[in-house]
Amino acid sequence: KDNRLPTVVTSLPSLKKLGLSSYGLTDLPEELRNLTALTELDVTSNKFKDNRLPTVVTSLPSLKKL
Repeated sequence: KDNRLPTVVTSLPSLKKLGLSSYGLTDLPEELRNLTALTELDVTSNKFKDNRLPTVVTSLPSLKKL
């Protein structure tokens, strides 16, 4: 199974909500920062390194709900 975020997702700057719960993700791409309108991001139940949220999440200016 390919546990990476499809690149097309990061080319949707107007996207407001993104649900990635239980995708088995181990990281999030730096291109996620292109989602400048994103207000809600659900990344629960994934397999991030050291159980830490990837730092790219801090670069999402409109994020209100994680």
